[in-house]
Amino acid sequence: MQRILLVVVVLLIIWRILASIGRRLSEKAPGADSFSRFSPEARRRRQQARGEARTMEELVECIACGTFVPAGRSLTDGDSRAFAAKTAVIRCACRQSMGETDPRTQLIAVGERLAAAGLVRESEGNISIRLGDSGCVVTSTGSDLGRLDSSDLIEVVIEATTIPFGASSEVQLHLELYRLRPDVGAIVHAHPPRLLQLDAEGKLPIWRRLEDRGKMLGSVVAVPYHAEGTLALAQATAGALRSTKACVLQKHGAVTVGPSLMSAFVRMLDLERAAGLTGKRS
Repeated sequence: MQRILLVVVVLLIIWRILASIGRRLSEKAPGADSFSRFSPEARRRRQQARGEARTMEELVECIACGTFVPAGRSLTDGDSRAFAAKTAVIRCACRQSMGETDPRTQLIAVGERLAAAGLVRESEGNISIRLGDSGCVVTSTGSDLGRLDSSDLIEVVIEATTIPFGASSEVQLHLELYRLRPDVGAIVHAHPPRLLQLDAEGKLPIWRRLEDRGKMLGSVVAVPYHAEGTLALAQATAGALRSTKACVLQKHGAVTVGPSLMSAFVRMLDLERAAGLTGKRS
């Protein structure tokens, strides 16, 4: 009896070894079936699916600005993220670093971050933040977002028919968005270089390629070309962003919005990253 059991054990071991060798040979063979559960492609897909599921499970939403941050994971403020915990009140960088500060101070800080991230150069771009229900503060025309001071920030009435002297040439775009969307608390218009390259090729960023599957950024839409600073551009942009949070202005950069200035800034970062990932895989 003992001999029979020993023979059975040996046979099982030999069978497992042969099966393992057979799988490895089939994976290395030219033209191996990519849909086989043991193929490298199938293995890669399973690992990717597990990673995506894990990422989605770990993302939680900031109760202050709607930014999605990794649960229980500590990150630096420079990443425009912070920390969150499923068992505690979720607070992200919008509150930790600038949510309690003066709106003008927030504009100056985000302007510096946009320039540091390479999303604007010199006089490119413009940003604004809502003041209550009736007004906003917008950067002035020709201002360097990386070196803003209080003299570069102009207060504008949202329903104004006359634009204050010195306000950004794109101020109409900001006002149209604030009128159309009461939920928008801030707007960022920048010229991300990888996005500009993708736009020149006639492509849009594939937002689902981001690590969070685009949960923070959302869908990206295109706005046909209109001359800079025109009412036509402002109205087309507001219409495109009626139900989304990011759009590409053909031949003129991009616009992102959010309930806070930090969330709009983070979306611009995500938009540029999505453009880079799209360019690499196209």
